Amino acid sequence: MTRRLALCVGIAVGFVAFALALGRFFPARHDPLIFLFIGLIAGTLPSAWKAAKTDGMGPAEAIAFALGVALIAAGAFAGKGPSVAPGVAAAAGHPALASFFAAGAIVGAGSLLPGFSASFVLIWLGLYEPLLDALRELDVAAGLAAAIGALAALAALSRAVSALYRRFHGIVSFSVLGFTVGSLAIVFPGFPQGAKAVGYFALATAGFLSSFGLARVGD
Repeated sequence: MTRRLALCVGIAVGFVAFALALGRFFPARHDPLIFLFIGLIAGTLPSAWKAAKTDGMGPAEAIAFALGVALIAAGAFAGKGPSVAPGVAAAAGHPALASFFAAGAIVGAGSLLPGFSASFVLIWLGLYEPLLDALRELDVAAGLAAAIGALAALAALSRAVSALYRRFHGIVSFSVLGFTVGSLAIVFPGFPQGAKAVGYFALATAGFLSSFGLARVGD
C-alpha cells in the first residue's frame, strides 16, 4: 500500500509540475510541441523494443504488436478524436467532471504500462489542453476528479497488469509497444510547409536524441 501511495504521489507531483510549466505554451505552440513529443516518444522505442523481446519474439508477439499498431492507428484514419471523452457531455465548452475523471484514469493506466504514452491519447481525445488549463488555473474540482480517476485506475488495474506481465510478458509488452507506435500516427499534425519544416524536425530530432540518450543511460 505504501508503495502504491508513493507511486500515486510521484505521478501527481510530476504531472502537475509539468502541466503548470507547459500550460502557458501548449495552446499557442501546439504543432511545435507535438513534434517535440513525437521525438521524445520515438526515442524510447529502441529501448522498449529491446525490453519487449527479452524472452524472444515469436508469431504471438508479432501479432500482438501488429494489432496494437492497427487498433490505435485506426483512430487516426477515422479522423480526429472526440473533443471530450466518448459519451461525456460538455457544458458551455468546458468538459464535464467525468471527462477529467477519464483523463486521470488514462494517466493512471499509462503509468502501469511501460512505454505507453497517455499524453498522446489525451491529445487525441481533446482532453490534454482542458486538463492543462484546469491545473494551471487551480480548478480544484477538475483536479480532484482527475486524481480520483488516476487512483481508481491504479487500484483496479495494478494487480491485473502485474499478473499479465508475469504470465505473458512478451505479448503484453509488444501490444503496448504497438499502441505506442500507433499513437504517433494519432497525433501527427501533418508535414510542415516552408521554413517551419526545419524547426519542427529539429525539435523532433532533439526530442529523439534526448529520450534515446536517457534510455541508454538507464540501460
